[in-house]
Amino acid sequence: MSMQFPPVRSPSFPARGTSSQMDRIEASLARVEGKLDILLEALAADGEPDEPPAMTLDGELAGEGRPEGEPL
Repeated sequence: MSMQFPPVRSPSFPARGTSSQMDRIEASLARVEGKLDILLEALAADGEPDEPPAMTLDGELAGEGRPEGEPL
């Protein structure tokens, strides 16, 4: 499944000479938060995969719990 992400318009960083280090940190944080929001939205929209469950080489479903007492 191919997912298209919307283009991200990152806030521009203030010029180094005209602002404080805190302003640059806040601009960077806003950029990271924006990208994180987009990632979380994409993950929430993804839901369950459309692929069949993974199989072991023996043809059994992978990731199932091992019955108690069964050796590793």
